[in-house]
Amino acid sequence: MSVVKPAPRVVSRLVEGQAILLDTTQDRLERLNAVGTFIWARIKEKRHNLDEIHAALVDEFDVEPAQARADLDAFIAALTARAMIRMED
Repeated sequence: MSVVKPAPRVVSRLVEGQAILLDTTQDRLERLNAVGTFIWARIKEKRHNLDEIHAALVDEFDVEPAQARADLDAFIAALTARAMIRMED
């Protein structure tokens, strides 16, 4: 299964518990909420597939699996559309 990784052009920092992403090609900042920050932390580790991130979301936030999957898929789709992440085998 593919692992989710940050695109090389994305730099991130944790500021007061919130992830801030910078797309260096567009000088565009993205500020993530708590769930986005949680997901980004796993993406940044460069070793998690979507199923592992989904399971971690369910455990961490005590959310229904279907809702966690929908939220994860929307987040991944948004980052993919901005070319801020990539999938690697």
